[in-house]
Amino acid sequence: MLLARALMSEPNVILLDEPTAGVDSAGQGEFCALLDELCRQGMTVVLVSHDIPLVMEHAHRIACLAVSLHWHGVAEALSADIIRHAYACELDRYQTGHHHSERVAKNREDSPQPRSALGKESSRHG
Repeated sequence: MLLARALMSEPNVILLDEPTAGVDSAGQGEFCALLDELCRQGMTVVLVSHDIPLVMEHAHRIACLAVSLHWHGVAEALSADIIRHAYACELDRYQTGHHHSERVAKNREDSPQPRSALGKESSRHG
Protein backbone atom coordinates (compact mmCIF):
# COMPACT_ATOMS: atom_id res chain seq x y z
CA MET A 1 0.00 0.00 0.00
CA LEU A 2 2.76 2.45 0.91
CA LEU A 3 4.68 1.56 -2.25
CA ALA A 4 1.60 2.32 -4.38
CA ARG A 5 1.25 5.68 -2.65
CA ALA A 6 4.94 6.48 -3.25
CA LEU A 7 4.65 5.54 -6.95
CA MET A 8 1.66 7.83 -7.54
CA SER A 9 3.95 10.86 -7.80
CA GLU A 10 6.04 9.07 -10.49
CA PRO A 11 9.43 9.53 -8.76
CA ASN A 12 12.78 8.93 -10.45
CA VAL A 13 14.17 7.31 -7.28
CA ILE A 14 12.52 5.24 -4.57
CA LEU A 15 14.14 4.38 -1.22
CA LEU A 16 13.06 1.17 0.53
CA ASP A 17 14.12 0.02 4.01
CA GLU A 18 13.71 -3.75 4.57
CA PRO A 19 10.62 -3.94 2.32
CA THR A 20 10.51 -7.75 2.32
CA ALA A 21 11.02 -8.31 6.06
CA GLY A 22 8.30 -10.65 7.28
CA VAL A 23 7.09 -11.42 3.74
CA ASP A 24 6.93 -15.06 2.61
CA SER A 25 9.07 -16.22 -0.30
CA ALA A 26 6.20 -16.03 -2.83
CA GLY A 27 5.47 -12.45 -1.78
CA GLN A 28 9.15 -11.58 -1.94
CA GLY A 29 9.31 -12.92 -5.49
CA GLU A 30 6.31 -10.86 -6.56
CA PHE A 31 7.67 -7.74 -4.88
CA CYS A 32 11.09 -8.16 -6.51
CA ALA A 33 9.45 -8.74 -9.92
CA LEU A 34 7.69 -5.40 -9.45
CA LEU A 35 10.97 -3.70 -8.52
CA ASP A 36 12.68 -5.30 -11.53
CA GLU A 37 9.95 -3.87 -13.78
CA LEU A 38 10.31 -0.42 -12.22
CA CYS A 39 14.05 -0.55 -12.92
CA ARG A 40 13.41 -1.56 -16.56
CA GLN A 41 11.19 1.52 -16.82
CA GLY A 42 14.10 3.71 -15.71
CA MET A 43 13.44 4.15 -11.99
CA THR A 44 16.34 3.95 -9.55
CA VAL A 45 15.57 1.72 -6.57
CA VAL A 46 17.71 2.00 -3.42
CA LEU A 47 16.93 -0.88 -1.10
CA VAL A 48 18.28 -1.65 2.38
CA SER A 49 18.15 -5.33 3.31
CA HIS A 50 19.85 -7.95 5.45
CA ASP A 51 18.69 -10.66 3.00
CA ILE A 52 21.95 -11.00 1.06
CA PRO A 53 20.82 -13.85 -1.26
CA LEU A 54 17.71 -11.89 -2.27
CA VAL A 55 19.74 -8.74 -2.91
CA MET A 56 22.37 -10.62 -4.92
CA GLU A 57 19.66 -12.16 -7.09
CA HIS A 58 17.93 -8.89 -7.97
CA ALA A 59 20.36 -5.98 -7.47
CA HIS A 60 22.53 -4.45 -10.16
CA ARG A 61 24.94 -2.81 -7.71
CA ILE A 62 25.51 -3.56 -4.03
CA ALA A 63 27.08 -1.60 -1.19
CA CYS A 64 28.05 -3.49 1.98
CA LEU A 65 27.63 -1.25 4.98
CA ALA A 66 28.51 -2.03 8.59
CA VAL A 67 29.11 1.33 10.31
CA SER A 68 31.01 2.41 7.19
CA LEU A 69 31.18 1.44 3.51
CA HIS A 70 33.16 -1.80 3.19
CA TRP A 71 32.53 -2.65 -0.45
CA HIS A 72 30.65 -1.34 -3.47
CA GLY A 73 30.38 -2.86 -6.92
CA VAL A 74 28.34 -4.88 -9.35
CA ALA A 75 26.27 -7.65 -7.78
CA GLU A 76 28.08 -10.42 -9.67
CA ALA A 77 31.41 -9.45 -8.06
CA LEU A 78 30.23 -9.79 -4.43
CA SER A 79 31.75 -12.94 -2.95
CA ALA A 80 31.37 -14.83 0.32
CA ASP A 81 34.89 -13.70 1.30
CA ILE A 82 33.95 -10.04 0.88
CA ILE A 83 30.82 -10.56 2.99
CA ARG A 84 32.79 -12.34 5.74
CA HIS A 85 35.41 -9.57 5.74
CA ALA A 86 32.86 -6.74 5.80
CA TYR A 87 30.80 -8.23 8.62
CA ALA A 88 33.48 -9.99 10.71
CA CYS A 89 32.55 -8.24 13.96
CA GLU A 90 28.83 -8.70 13.33
CA LEU A 91 29.27 -12.42 12.69
CA ASP A 92 31.59 -12.81 15.67
CA ARG A 93 28.91 -11.40 17.97
CA TYR A 94 26.72 -14.45 17.26
CA GLN A 95 29.35 -16.99 18.30
CA THR A 96 28.98 -18.58 21.71
CA GLY A 97 31.21 -17.59 24.58
CA HIS A 98 32.98 -14.32 25.19
CA HIS A 99 33.38 -11.49 22.70
CA HIS A 100 36.54 -12.18 20.71
CA SER A 101 37.57 -8.62 19.83
CA GLU A 102 41.28 -9.47 19.80
CA ARG A 103 40.70 -12.39 17.40
CA VAL A 104 38.51 -10.22 15.18
CA ALA A 105 41.18 -7.51 15.05
CA LYS A 106 43.77 -10.17 14.14
CA ASN A 107 41.47 -11.58 11.41
CA ARG A 108 41.04 -8.12 9.91
CA GLU A 109 44.79 -7.58 9.81
CA ASP A 110 45.32 -10.96 8.13
CA SER A 111 42.41 -10.69 5.67
CA PRO A 112 43.00 -9.46 2.14
CA GLN A 113 41.34 -6.18 1.28
CA PRO A 114 38.13 -6.49 -0.78
CA ARG A 115 38.50 -5.90 -4.50
CA SER A 116 36.14 -3.92 -6.63
CA ALA A 117 34.58 -5.24 -9.83
CA LEU A 118 37.47 -3.61 -11.70
CA GLY A 119 40.03 -5.66 -9.76
CA LYS A 120 41.60 -2.63 -8.07
CA GLU A 121 42.10 -2.73 -4.33
CA SER A 122 39.30 -1.01 -2.48
CA SER A 123 39.81 0.89 0.74
CA ARG A 124 37.79 -0.26 3.74
CA HIS A 125 35.90 3.03 3.67
CA GLY A 126 34.96 3.14 0.03
